[in-house]
Amino acid sequence: MQLTNLKTNILGKNFIYYEQIDSTQEEIWRLIKAKNIKNGSLVMSELQTKGKGTHGRIWHTDEKGNIAFSFYLEMNCNIQEINNLTIEIARNNNRYFQRHL
Repeated sequence: MQLTNLKTNILGKNFIYYEQIDSTQEEIWRLIKAKNIKNGSLVMSELQTKGKGTHGRIWHTDEKGNIAFSFYLEMNCNIQEINNLTIEIARNNNRYFQRHL
């Protein structure tokens, strides 16, 4: 599936959608192991049955009004430099939605 009107160079250019999946994060790992993933790939699902959050925490979705997604970025940096990336992304998303909803 192709996403249109993206204002990004790589993120989401390869978009993989599932109505239901065990875990978007696990699908990313399966694609990595199969050597079938592109930089910037975005895997999204309406429902996850075994979702994982940061540091292996369980990530629940119910059957309505949710999306779950994971993305794959090839980065050349020290893992310690991006330790709080998930928190920063959540903060930025929150600010955006507060202004635009």
